[in-house]
Amino acid sequence: MWSCLLKKSWEEASRYGVCDTNKYGEITEVIEKPEDPPSNLVMTGFYTFTPAIFHACQLVQPSNRGEYEISDAIDLLLHSGRTIDAIRMNGWRNDIGYPDDRDEAEQRLRDETDAPDEGADDGEEVASVASSE
Repeated sequence: MWSCLLKKSWEEASRYGVCDTNKYGEITEVIEKPEDPPSNLVMTGFYTFTPAIFHACQLVQPSNRGEYEISDAIDLLLHSGRTIDAIRMNGWRNDIGYPDDRDEAEQRLRDETDAPDEGADDGEEVASVASSE
């Protein structure tokens, strides 16, 4: 199983699934939206799973928020002896689940496309970032 990870600020980490690691950097636990995150290494939502994830998802109970959390299924796999091979993401990523986050992602995309790029055609427009609400 593979997962992409990204370091976020400590304040932002509590909004995501946070990974706890051992002294070797191996992921030992995934905690969804913890009040006191054990690290600032967060799951990005980009995964490649083996079929074992389907069994783990059947065992997951709704969280305190009433949602089925993929991080809980991943944590079940970890506790059953499976491992996660993590890839640290370079660059940036925005969760666009909140209007302010969508606005920030759109601005970042606009800033990147407004930056001079050698050999780029300036005739292209940037599409707005949107999500269903």
